[in-house]
Amino acid sequence: MSKKIGVLILAVICLSFAPNSDFDRSYNHTASGTAFPKKVGSFSIIGPKFFDEKGMDVGVGYTRRGIEITQYIYPAVGSNENSLVDEEYEECKNYILENNPFSGILEETDYTFNGVKGECLKYEGIGLLHDSYQRLISYLYVFEDKGWFIKIRISHQADKKESSLNKIDEYLENIPWPTLKR
Repeated sequence: MSKKIGVLILAVICLSFAPNSDFDRSYNHTASGTAFPKKVGSFSIIGPKFFDEKGMDVGVGYTRRGIEITQYIYPAVGSNENSLVDEEYEECKNYILENNPFSGILEETDYTFNGVKGECLKYEGIGLLHDSYQRLISYLYVFEDKGWFIKIRISHQADKKESSLNKIDEYLENIPWPTLKR
């Protein structure tokens, strides 16, 4: 009898951890008021990754065939109040170039979105996309809004440039944006 009860308890525990197909995988960054839906255009959410214990520094991944996007949101802090975006952009750019020896800058531009000025870096290199190393074209966008940095990193297969650009624009037109001030 005790063996049957043990098996029953084990079955209940296993079922309680089984994936639920109705699970709402959207994510809300409550501190900033940024809502990350399950889908943005044709991109599906991968889920959030937390970089601090309080959940203030978060990256949320999205994917579709041949393209991966991670949108980060974290408190905007820096030493130069007048150019927080420029300071953060330079730090991110230097990190990319130092940690990806096969990367090369293709273009750097100012980028304004939703009336918010930002910076954009387009670079090329070898990277991991969908579990395999391949030649990629990547973009880094950095914005500051309402006391939050919004950083977006996008990578796509280098040989799929034309088809990828329309999908990237589709995401950028619909990106989750902070609604609350820090």
